[in-house]
Amino acid sequence: MGKNQAHKAMQRSRYNGGGASEEGGAPAFNDGLKDVTFHTAEWHAARIAALTVERMPWEEWRQKQKEAEGKLAAAAEEEERLMRRFSSASRIQTYRLQLSNQ
Repeated sequence: MGKNQAHKAMQRSRYNGGGASEEGGAPAFNDGLKDVTFHTAEWHAARIAALTVERMPWEEWRQKQKEAEGKLAAAAEEEERLMRRFSSASRIQTYRLQLSNQ
């Protein structure tokens, strides 16, 4: 065996994760090209589940975003209107106090 093959065999034995000889299960997949045991079976299951989940289309998401922006703009507009009203009431009250003190 050359240096590279010996290293690959050592890595396979180290990272093989058991296999048929130790656990009696199905033999671990090994095409000899790469170590495919980087992620656990649970990770792969979660990844497949995440890929198969139905997501909302772009148009619906964008419409939802515009509605949320509209609500925020309406709230900001209402706050601005109330602040103008309060400010004008404060100015009128201050003016009346100044007139009464004269």
